[in-house]
Amino acid sequence: MNKIEFDIQKMPADYALCFNQQCPLHEHCMHYVVGQQASHIRSFGPAVYPWALHDGQCELYRECAPVQIAWGFTHLYDFVPRNLWTAARYSVRHYFSQGYGTYYRYHHGERKLTPQQQQDVIAIVMRYGSTKEPLFDHYEEAFDFS
Repeated sequence: MNKIEFDIQKMPADYALCFNQQCPLHEHCMHYVVGQQASHIRSFGPAVYPWALHDGQCELYRECAPVQIAWGFTHLYDFVPRNLWTAARYSVRHYFSQGYGTYYRYHHGERKLTPQQQQDVIAIVMRYGSTKEPLFDHYEEAFDFS
């Protein structure tokens, strides 16, 4: 994958910013890096409060590094025994929400899966007897603003 550059314009409007220079993790934290770059874009909005820091660890710390995100899963159930497709699909759908809307947004690639979500979905499908680890339709390296 090509090395990508951090683009402040891709930050969601509701992303929490941090300005806590006393945090030992601030130099590598996405919330802090974004806060430093977004000061000219925003004058108010969600923030990470200083009391999120406990014993040198911030409960909202997110490393400012690109991750592999994925989207689309038209072949997610290809290696699941056919008699378990419905149950596997129900479990994955339930993982995202009770309704079909959110599931289909991920399924069709309107929303992108974080590395943790990818692991969780793969684990669900594997529990239903998939003979191979499923792959998603598309992958890219990006900064995770979730």
